[in-house]
Amino acid sequence: SKQEPQKFMGTIILTDIDYKNGTAEIHIKLTKNERGKGYGTDAVNTMVRYAFDELRLNCIYSQVLEYNKTSQNLFEKCNFQQEGLLKNRVYKNGKNP
Repeated sequence: SKQEPQKFMGTIILTDIDYKNGTAEIHIKLTKNERGKGYGTDAVNTMVRYAFDELRLNCIYSQVLEYNKTSQNLFEKCNFQQEGLLKNRVYKNGKNP
């Protein structure tokens, strides 16, 4: 049987892994063609399970910009809860969005 060619869909990573306190930050970026198809939800849920079950972490967090409703919806769908609001943390094109 012929195998489908592999294609790049995006990335998902854990950073700032703190084994002492059991925390890590999660980042995800999908290509525009792959958004809205459930891949992000599946990837986040898989990474969280890996972090909890294999790495024995107890808190995974993400910092999502206030205007990024797509990412907010993704993490809410994956049972993340908003714990705070950070202001004036990011500048794009010389201004705070």
